[in-house]
Amino acid sequence: MPVISDAHRALMFPTLTEAQMKRFARQGTVRRVERGEILIEAGDERVPFFVVRSGEVEIVRPCDDGDELVAVHAPGQFTGEANMLLDRRSIMRCQVSEPGDVIQLSRDQLFGFIQTDPEISELLMLAFIPRKDVG
Repeated sequence: MPVISDAHRALMFPTLTEAQMKRFARQGTVRRVERGEILIEAGDERVPFFVVRSGEVEIVRPCDDGDELVAVHAPGQFTGEANMLLDRRSIMRCQVSEPGDVIQLSRDQLFGFIQTDPEISELLMLAFIPRKDVG
């Protein structure tokens, strides 16, 4: 995995404000998740989008010689990358490492949100585009 500067990491993995998280919650479904739960499996065709409200979610790249931890999302952070917008299969696994609550949006819900909220749209695009180089 390439070395990522702190500035680049902050752009790729921003933390949402409380107000932004509330806007996501109005668009999606808040649900409880438990440690070990798989939210997205590598190869999944329909990939939902998640915002972590509490707990922790890991992004893992399955490899022949063992899984590689790519990112850990804490409260206020979110999953997803450019493949999700392009409706491609997931190449990563998203699994719950600490129980908590997430906000879940389908791809269609996310697209609708992006089209009506310019601030969120810009934030997601700035995060998703460089994430393709990590994933």
